[in-house]
Parts: sequence; C-alpha cells; structure tokens
Amino acid sequence: EVQRINGRYVDFKVNQPLPNFLLSKFLMQLDLKGHAYELKANHITDDQSVINEVTPFSITKSILSKNELFQIEGYSDRIEKMHDHVSLDISGVNFDGRQLFKNDDVSLDLTPAKGSVKGQVTLTDGIIDGDIVWGFNQTSFDIVGKSAIAKQLRLALEKINQFDIKIELSGPLKNLKIEVSSDLDGKIGEQIK
Repeated sequence: EVQRINGRYVDFKVNQPLPNFLLSKFLMQLDLKGHAYELKANHITDDQSVINEVTPFSITKSILSKNELFQIEGYSDRIEKMHDHVSLDISGVNFDGRQLFKNDDVSLDLTPAKGSVKGQVTLTDGIIDGDIVWGFNQTSFDIVGKSAIAKQLRLALEKINQFDIKIELSGPLKNLKIEVSSDLDGKIGEQIK
C-alpha cells in the first residue's frame, strides 16, 4: 500500500468567484387572514463580500383598499460589517379600542380608530437607532363619569380626532433604550386653556 503525503489546501483565486449559496431573486406571496402580501428579496447569499451586493427586500400588500398603503422596505448589508435598515409606511390601519385610564371617578377609553405607522430602524454592529410614529386619526374618546375631572376631559377630548405616539429606539440590543412620547397631552392642554 502506497502512503499518501500530507498536503495542504490551496485556494486559487478566480476572476469571478461565487459564494457557497446564492439566490439571485426571491418572491413569495402570502395569504394572512384574507390579506395577500408579497415578499421580494435579491442577492440572498452566505457571503455578500464575494458578490459585493447588499440584500434588498420589500414587503407589500397586494390588494389595497381606498386610503390604504402597506410598504416595508430595507436591506441587509454584511459586506464589511453588519448593517441592516428597515423603513415602513403603513396607512389605513384599523386600531382596536382600548381602555386608557380607569379609577372610581372616571373611565377613559379610546374608541376604534384609523391610523398609520411610519418609521425607520437601523441596526449597525448590534447598535440600534430608529423612530416609529403611530398616527391615530378619525379618533374619538369615550369618557364615563360625573366628576369635574370627567367633565373637563370630555370637553377637552371631544375636539381631538388625531394624535401621534412616537417611539425612539437607541443603543445596543442587549441594553436597548426606548423613549415613548405623544402630542396628545399638549392637545388636551390646549383645549383646557
């Protein structure tokens, strides 16, 4: 039996190298609770540095009703470092009613409303930066109570039919900082003056 000599692997460079896995185009259609969505992506690979292309993607709703928009777009970039970005623009969203406050004197509920969600989020090497705005319009409030506070709230909120809630995200994923703000308190203050 002839013995083999120990050798070593030599990686010969080629003019047009290919990654181990490459999916040039991807299209998927989903039906979720009667709504059709379309997911598209390009350049899906295990090594973006070989093809020098980021992976762009989008999610859209196939059939839109009047005043409705559904668009999520972004990209995944692993060429030199991890850098992902997502932006979303969704309008015509139906928000369920919610109880916002309740005590012995007053109960404050947000009735079902229409709204939108817009924003962008970027993740770079484990650090997130983003903001998302939930816009509520065609809004009304249900205030139950006979106290002076309930009457004052009722007067203030009856003229407010839209408001925003802003969510800001920042910092490392393991210690994410989340700030939530709204313009609703300012609008209530204007009505009480």
